[in-house]
Amino acid sequence: MNKSAVCRVANAIRATDPTFSGVSIYDVSALKPGFIEVAAVYARTTGSPLALLWFFDWSGALTRKVVLDKLPQIESLEIDDAGDVWALNDLGDRGAKCLFTEFDPDGSVVRKLVKTRRRWSTDESASKGGQVSFGLTAGRVWTWLPSTRTLVSVNESKGKSMIRRTGLPSVGNNARIYLGKAELQADGRLVMEVLGDGDKGHFVWSAATGWKRD
Repeated sequence: MNKSAVCRVANAIRATDPTFSGVSIYDVSALKPGFIEVAAVYARTTGSPLALLWFFDWSGALTRKVVLDKLPQIESLEIDDAGDVWALNDLGDRGAKCLFTEFDPDGSVVRKLVKTRRRWSTDESASKGGQVSFGLTAGRVWTWLPSTRTLVSVNESKGKSMIRRTGLPSVGNNARIYLGKAELQADGRLVMEVLGDGDKGHFVWSAATGWKRD
């Protein structure tokens, strides 16, 4: 039987800041054996909210925290096999000048990758066209941004980026389709569940062929 780890984020914040008044957890990622990583923003009774990265061990104990005072809030997290933490930055934060940030296992910034563009957004909704997707696949960190229908990926070792406008697949009335979470395959294909006008199915996008129903 697998043992569950319980990370009491609110208790950890309250123990270090008596002005704590509430917390929003943006994402959680884990590497076993290793650590559990939590991206959170908490409100205070005095002062502005604080965004942090929290590191917990597998007993649920807090081991370290990183205050993101000069870094943007984090939308999503992934941990690679070496223990480095990859963050998709919240582009709604005015301090977000890069799309991805890489942290080492101690929480120090290793790299900031891909300069943000004016129309890029990490907002997600039916009006935006779907959900934001993010992950690590075959040595690449990547995201799909619904508002601009854009796939951005970066080679982890070389830092070379690839940016592609995917558009949307053709499903009934395209004004009403909604794209769910995507998965980037090792060969560069993007697989996504698509909902629209009573139709539902999985579609595959590639740079060579565009969208095709799977």
